[in-house]
Amino acid sequence: MVSKDKNTPDIDNLINDLCDGLAPTQKIWCPYKHFVLWISVSIVYFSIVIFVVGLRHDLAYQAHNTIFLFEAALGILFSTTAAICASLLSVPDMRGKEWFRAVPTTLFSVFLLWNIIKGYTEGVEMPHLHWVDCMNNGLFMEAFPLVFIILLSLRGKTTHPIWMTFMNILSVAGIAWLGLRLTCSMDDMGHAFMYHFLPVSVVGALLILFARRIFKW
Repeated sequence: MVSKDKNTPDIDNLINDLCDGLAPTQKIWCPYKHFVLWISVSIVYFSIVIFVVGLRHDLAYQAHNTIFLFEAALGILFSTTAAICASLLSVPDMRGKEWFRAVPTTLFSVFLLWNIIKGYTEGVEMPHLHWVDCMNNGLFMEAFPLVFIILLSLRGKTTHPIWMTFMNILSVAGIAWLGLRLTCSMDDMGHAFMYHFLPVSVVGALLILFARRIFKW
């Protein structure tokens, strides 16, 4: 006859106490499903906004401008790779792909360096700050994709809230930048900094400040 351990009731009580607070959890989406959904909806939204705002009058000429094409390509690349990285960050271990954070970060660093060099060589004449159509259009282009990618990210369980917020911002910043390049015919660096960079930077800084509150377990 097997004797029952006198400590068994205590162990059972401990297990019951630990299990009391447990609740069913929602299954985390596949990161790539997250990315495909966001990019598909964002492309449709982006196309509608561009149609409503209207293309710049000299787009046919700019389509043969090497600098314009290089900047557009950089915007697309860091936006797309940042969205992929945000999708991976929605999984706690990033599926072992922590190294991928370097891809959008490097592309964005090249983008910043390029614009610094461009500003140095061309000169930067800062305009007087006032509300212009570019600011409206930029915020219009980024508002829905930003809210959408944050909602998708909240379905995951990131362990890197600041990185997640940063990648979400980069994803949307690339879209807004490309959209403004396609619709705004002002190419000088002062205008670009004041009305293209600044609004996105302010929104991004505010989101990063509240990153740990937004993406909390």
